[in-house]
Amino acid sequence: MNALPKPTLVLKAKHLGPIMQLDAKLSDQKQNLVFARNGSGKSFVSRALRALDVDELPQEQKDNIPERLVSAESRDGQGSFGLYENDICIGGLGLNKDTNTVSLTQPKYIFHVFSEDFVDTHVRNKFDDLGGNISHEIIVGKDNADLDAKEAEQKNKGDAYDQELDDLAKLFNEEKGKLQTDFAINRQLGAFKNLNADLYFADTPYDADEDELNEFLDQYNKFKSLPSDPDLPSDLIFTGLGLALDEIDQALQKMTSPSSVAEEFKVKINADLDFYKTGLGIYDLNPDECPFCTQDMASVAIEAIERYQSYFNNAEAKEQEKLRDFADQIQEAKRAIQQWETKFLKEKNRFDQLKQFFPSLVEKEVKDAGSYAVSIFTYLENLEQAIQQKLPNLTVSSAMPTGDLNALQTALSGVFSDNNRLCSDLAGLVDSSSNERKGIQNNACAAFRDGFFKEHEGSIEETRELAADLETLKVEIAELKKTHGETADARARVVDTFSLLLRQFFGEKYSFDGDAFSVRHKNLKMERGADRTLSDGEKSAMAFCYFIARTHLRVESNDDYQNVFFIIDDPVSSMSFDYVYAIAQCLKQLRISADGEIKFVQEGNVTRPRMLILTHNTYFYNVVASNGVVKPSGLFQLVSGPDSHSLSCQNKVASPHSLQLKDVFAIAEGNKSPDHTTANSIRSVIESMYKFCRPDLADAGGFIEYLMRGFNFKIKSILINGLSHGGKFSDPPHKEEDLVDAAKEAIKVVEKFTVGQIKNLRT
Repeated sequence: MNALPKPTLVLKAKHLGPIMQLDAKLSDQKQNLVFARNGSGKSFVSRALRALDVDELPQEQKDNIPERLVSAESRDGQGSFGLYENDICIGGLGLNKDTNTVSLTQPKYIFHVFSEDFVDTHVRNKFDDLGGNISHEIIVGKDNADLDAKEAEQKNKGDAYDQELDDLAKLFNEEKGKLQTDFAINRQLGAFKNLNADLYFADTPYDADEDELNEFLDQYNKFKSLPSDPDLPSDLIFTGLGLALDEIDQALQKMTSPSSVAEEFKVKINADLDFYKTGLGIYDLNPDECPFCTQDMASVAIEAIERYQSYFNNAEAKEQEKLRDFADQIQEAKRAIQQWETKFLKEKNRFDQLKQFFPSLVEKEVKDAGSYAVSIFTYLENLEQAIQQKLPNLTVSSAMPTGDLNALQTALSGVFSDNNRLCSDLAGLVDSSSNERKGIQNNACAAFRDGFFKEHEGSIEETRELAADLETLKVEIAELKKTHGETADARARVVDTFSLLLRQFFGEKYSFDGDAFSVRHKNLKMERGADRTLSDGEKSAMAFCYFIARTHLRVESNDDYQNVFFIIDDPVSSMSFDYVYAIAQCLKQLRISADGEIKFVQEGNVTRPRMLILTHNTYFYNVVASNGVVKPSGLFQLVSGPDSHSLSCQNKVASPHSLQLKDVFAIAEGNKSPDHTTANSIRSVIESMYKFCRPDLADAGGFIEYLMRGFNFKIKSILINGLSHGGKFSDPPHKEEDLVDAAKEAIKVVEKFTVGQIKNLRT
């Protein structure tokens, strides 16, 4: 028996906005698309289709349908709109603007229309509260025995869960009271107020630390015995030993001997050389008399020698006296460093005794100053020994001991400074001991919480298992309510479908709280409000998701789902390309099963619903056309004319994707040789599959990794680097065999995700 021919969809309109006259055929496909330029009347078509279901309109739109739709050019104030299958009107409007009346031809289908009007009515600035007061029931006509059994099981397990929770809470509060007494805890202490048995039943299993409550009780009892006026450690400030090391170094290096004294005389002569030259010239003329003092030369020579000896003896004594003074200073420095070391040990002992009362300091240790003191003392002894060796023999040069005394003094000063800060912390804790007491009490609360868990872990785990069972039952009952019983809860179906679509579009970023009937950002309430949290593109995508979910509110029974006719008017406002592809994918995969389940699958026995897509977005049109959302015979453009509009079929207009895929297929089949455009065509085909089929992945690179890992595709580098953006002449060209292999891999990818496109190419 031959199947009946499919009816052709026909659009008719007169004086509808800018459309003066329209009587044009679409296709006999269940899905059609009409592309229109701005101002050509597309929005008026979608408004007319929405007006076919008057109950779906808000009151202010019901009251002025003719005013909103009839052309200003209509002389008699009348207009009309009709959608036909062949000659049969499946929904029509007779409009009279003068009398503000509407003559409705009862629709054959349930026209579910997405447009700006839908967004304004149902979702504009309402994602915080979408209005969950829904009592609508869908007739399904099935028995509810399974549902009754699940609900009975839920009640029994719910009662057991409540009882176990109550028993644990009573025991927890009893032991919490003992904790408060033992540690004298104020009820207003934050950690104590937050102690609650509910914390063991969070989504993540509880993980206890190893701290023991008794340890903190010992600390607290020890802390209570702190003396009222404790002997606090004093600050130690080391300013150095005051030794002139450079002068000591010079004294040790200086050699005092007759030759060195003579050298001093030479220095004096050189200081007034002309004076002495003149005197020597006079002496040559009269050698019997001194040119400087006119005395007899014999007496002058004798006196000079005596003066020379006196000067030498005096210089030697002065050097020895200086060295003895340095030795005395070093002795004093040795005594000082010993006193510093004694003071340090005394203050360290005070700190160590008091820190035991404060848990925050009990592990702290003052830095050791003893090693620096010993090193300094040893250096001083070696320096003193060098001086003692120099004293009896000033004619030799001596060296300073090895080491850096200044660095040792700086290090010792730093140790004292660090230790003083610890002592200051200790003094602060003594001065404000209530903070330390609170610290111990907070730690005790944490240890109590962990200790209770370890002691009652078995009971807690049983209660958690009951909670998991109840959650599972909740999901099962929700599913049964959709398909069992005489009616199904339409609200539950809306929640389920909207949640599914949010996951599909946004991953884990946004979710839907079915109880509050509100969109959540990362499972949290949007504190700034949805309007300030969501981007315009996210709002548009979310509105589309909610539109699909509201399909359940448009039907009275499961049978009605097959009569839903989707009208989609430009769903891609303000969207980036990833959302555009997600919308297209949703429209292509949208299926409704016989029992009312909305699903998104590529293949299967479930048929696609009727759909009319209206758009002025060329990018969206190309995505829909090139990815088979609507077959080529169902692609049209609304063309404006001076007296009438028409629909122009676009089935002969190929998109770039179609031509590129055709070329890649021909190369893979061996019917064409690759050329300079092949690499870029392959990349475009792969990216189209990514953007259309897996827009949830981060980027095209992630999609390629997904193909290689999940399906063992051997993706050539040709897919990543098409050289379409230029290169150097030295770059190695792609080999022809590599291009052919890459083309074959690309076709395998297309066959995996959109096999229909390859089937069309093979026919």
